[in-house]
Amino acid sequence: MPEEKKVVPLVSIVIPNYNYAHYLYECFKSIVYQDYQNIETIVVDDASTDNSWKIIMSANPQRAHRMPGNVGCSQCKNWGIKMAAGEFIALLDSDDMLTPGSIRRRVEKFQANPKLDMVHGRAWRWRDGIGKDGWNKKSRIHDQTVMVRREVFEKHGAFNPELRTRENKDLWLRWGVHPDSTNKPAIKAKKFPEFYALYRKHADQKHRKRKQK
Repeated sequence: MPEEKKVVPLVSIVIPNYNYAHYLYECFKSIVYQDYQNIETIVVDDASTDNSWKIIMSANPQRAHRMPGNVGCSQCKNWGIKMAAGEFIALLDSDDMLTPGSIRRRVEKFQANPKLDMVHGRAWRWRDGIGKDGWNKKSRIHDQTVMVRREVFEKHGAFNPELRTRENKDLWLRWGVHPDSTNKPAIKAKKFPEFYALYRKHADQKHRKRKQK
């Protein structure tokens, strides 16, 4: 009998960006060096005023969209999710990076646990080139490590377009997967003790929040 081909599902990486031109190269580089081949990169730029769009276009992502005006991160993520064709959607901020093997390892978790809807793990906080484990709260959801089945967004909703900050926690609370949530879990999520992303800690984060309020 001919050997059965292994299914390699498409993963859509959704990246919202606002004035992070100086971080985009490292973000894109971390995707290029993944050892998982079936990836589409989706970048949604929130009307950046720096040269972000030029860098995005030079990187030649599979899909890219520039918002006509600044609408906030939630709407950018939602737009990217609508554009996605992948079976799985991974969320990544444009100032953060994936660890080696991040996409493959998370897909393998889904394949080993077909009933899982959401996989997440640990993130290293990256400050001035020195990495260390960012959070001690074992139950916290590190947003940069989240991978979700695309159908979950279709069934249970996406990010609140009215929110400019904390849109991730709001969604995890509504889905009932955040430790602070009082809702019954709408999906099956699991955290693994692996490091899937590098979380960059920098002064521009506060500046961005002030700009996007």
